[in-house]
Amino acid sequence: MVRPQFSFMCGVCKRRIDVGSSHLVRMYMKEPSVGPALQSSLDTYYVETQCVPGEIHINIVVVDANGRYRGTKHSTIRSLSSVDEESIDSLRKMLRFGGSFSSILTMVLRGEPLVICGEEEACQYWSRALTRFFAIRTYETTEWFSLIEEVIRRFGTRADLRHGTMVLCDAGLINHALKVFPDTAVVELRRRTVHRGKDSVFAKNLVKMLNAIPASEGKAMVTLVNTQIDGLRTLLTDIVQQLRERISDTLIVGTAKMSEIELVEELMRKTLSPDLYASLGEHMKHEELFLLAPHIIRAVKPLADAVSATLERADKTRP
Repeated sequence: MVRPQFSFMCGVCKRRIDVGSSHLVRMYMKEPSVGPALQSSLDTYYVETQCVPGEIHINIVVVDANGRYRGTKHSTIRSLSSVDEESIDSLRKMLRFGGSFSSILTMVLRGEPLVICGEEEACQYWSRALTRFFAIRTYETTEWFSLIEEVIRRFGTRADLRHGTMVLCDAGLINHALKVFPDTAVVELRRRTVHRGKDSVFAKNLVKMLNAIPASEGKAMVTLVNTQIDGLRTLLTDIVQQLRERISDTLIVGTAKMSEIELVEELMRKTLSPDLYASLGEHMKHEELFLLAPHIIRAVKPLADAVSATLERADKTRP
């Protein structure tokens, strides 16, 4: 990997950081961008510097293909003693799930319903860890079900779970869970498998970055996750606020056949001022919009109503 050469001002202390030459840079990782939306040709770097004794300053910065600094997406501070060993152990344990872990992250980051099958203690552990580290919005987690009769009594023989719902059930109910929740991702802890899961470039790169951090730098793992997820939350808040203030029902007409990303991006383009749209584009790439789109739709009522009406019409036309 070629070490990048660029400079920027720390978003915390305003000190100049020279990446590639400064001994203050403790870790960096390149996060390649794909997709046609917004500023898709830019790359994102995670940079840690010890600008002040006792503090680590973290900046998520955007660099173009020519190595020029283009902007800072998010900045934060980590105290050298602020991360507990339990948090580090939790992340390491989840990373041992293997290649499908990024699929689990994608589902949780999007707030999609999730079924976790395993022993009771393991299910409870995973639900707590996933919602603690990666949930952008609140999840509603059920009790652990040990019998299929309990599941059917709660959800029926076929259920469409709401967004933000996490169902926990015994490992022996995996086949029943796949039938009762036919449109929901199901995590099988015992076999480290995800059925019907989605994946994303953002989650894959986050897992790649976490795995690249040396074992001696466990605190950096927690900081990286917190910084990335806080950045998504901040971006979501900004977009929702702007859309709520400016959107009108007339803008949604004719968008029924669009995907989530196409719908949100088209309405952002129509609704927001060119300067504001360009500003958001500097802080968001295609993979981030893929994660935030379902949250945006549910948070902006005209959008939520339009999508709901489209789904109802689709249900009525099914044979």
